[in-house]
Amino acid sequence: MRNGVIRNLDTHRLRTFVTVAETANMTRAADRLNQTQGAVSQQVRKLEQELGNVLFERNRPGLPLTESGERLLVKARRMLSLNDAIWGEMTAPRCAGAVTVGVPIDLAGGCRIGAALRSFAQRFPDVDLTLRCELSIELKRALDAGYIDIAILEELPHDQIGETLIADRLVWIGAVGGEAAHKDPLPLSIVRGTCVFRSLVFEALEEAGRRWKSVFESEHFDASLAMIRTDLAIGALISSRKPDQVEALDESVGLPPLPEFNITLATSKLGSPQSEALADHLRRELNATGRHMLALG
Repeated sequence: MRNGVIRNLDTHRLRTFVTVAETANMTRAADRLNQTQGAVSQQVRKLEQELGNVLFERNRPGLPLTESGERLLVKARRMLSLNDAIWGEMTAPRCAGAVTVGVPIDLAGGCRIGAALRSFAQRFPDVDLTLRCELSIELKRALDAGYIDIAILEELPHDQIGETLIADRLVWIGAVGGEAAHKDPLPLSIVRGTCVFRSLVFEALEEAGRRWKSVFESEHFDASLAMIRTDLAIGALISSRKPDQVEALDESVGLPPLPEFNITLATSKLGSPQSEALADHLRRELNATGRHMLALG
């Protein structure tokens, strides 16, 4: 209160400020918020004018916060958290029943997905939530057969059935500072069977004339990843799911480019109130986090 006048903070501007602070970049913040860079910059400037404080040091790389910005960030996060909790509690539809969601094996460990499912369970305590982890092609079959209600999938853009959450791409991965990518033939570790990446990896290497050999195959993603981390092989994975202790490899080591991949959300034709509520929740929680949500969550 100033001079007896009550002033209210604009939560939209606060959310924009927090997003810019977290991404340290106006362009990345704009992508995450689904706004233009100009709109994001304008919102931050209006907030600075309202508060009478400069919040970012714009003449320094990385867009660091000023002292005033640091103080505001702590309180802004609290305010937005309370705002979101109130909104969710007051607007959440009352629904109950069972819902099953399918997630690809290599995405199941992404902490953003786990956080999204956990927050849904807290918001809808009467919904019995079940998680099913399989390869994308198997999840599509389960969705068609009605065994699952919702599926998060990894799909090629020209062949997808779900709505895009994240536009991504397939990348080569190897141990940090490793030598496996320089060997001839190229040692590969990849998930066996119906993994959607297998044929694309093999075709890319054949077209590039790069010799390769399969040194390890498993139906378990973690087992395949262990071979890559120990520099006994390289593999392929969508870029937003790149785990620790590995690095993305590029054409500088003689590897061909790999195709684009989308992370999508597909729902059963036999919808229910609880499955629709979960689908809406996943759209909000995952789509809003931007390109690298699954890796960095």
